[in-house]
Amino acid sequence: MEELIGKDDLQAYIIEFHKLFLGDENAIALALDILYVVHVWDDLIDKDPITDKQISTAFRKAIYDIPLNPLMCKELSILWLSCYHQWLAANELEAEGAENGLNKSYMLRASIYQLFHRIAVMVGGFEYGEKVAKRVYDLYGETLEDIKEEFINA
Repeated sequence: MEELIGKDDLQAYIIEFHKLFLGDENAIALALDILYVVHVWDDLIDKDPITDKQISTAFRKAIYDIPLNPLMCKELSILWLSCYHQWLAANELEAEGAENGLNKSYMLRASIYQLFHRIAVMVGGFEYGEKVAKRVYDLYGETLEDIKEEFINA
């Protein structure tokens, strides 16, 4: 994963996931696997350099590791499907190139953080979910300006 997001960002995610998920190893592994799959998918869509091994690893995570994680359940699968649909919509909006579409794309790309928040609620309970909700979304490091710059430079 380090080769996809960088050593410092990976370390930051691991530290924050450990805190958010109260040290629950299954929750941390699930979130990191989801993050990996999403980054590979994004690189494929954006035609960024990516290796066959990274692609194969993402597929293994998507069809084996994630479904077999003890925390993965129907509710999370449905939520992840919603994230998938939002990601498809974001890509379409970006392809259209309208500024309002780019603004919406930015919002839709943050959809996986819903999964991270739901995982936190699963391990810590409802009140804990209220307590950490903002912290989950603070993990979203991409800015609207990043999306717009990426579009301009594409």
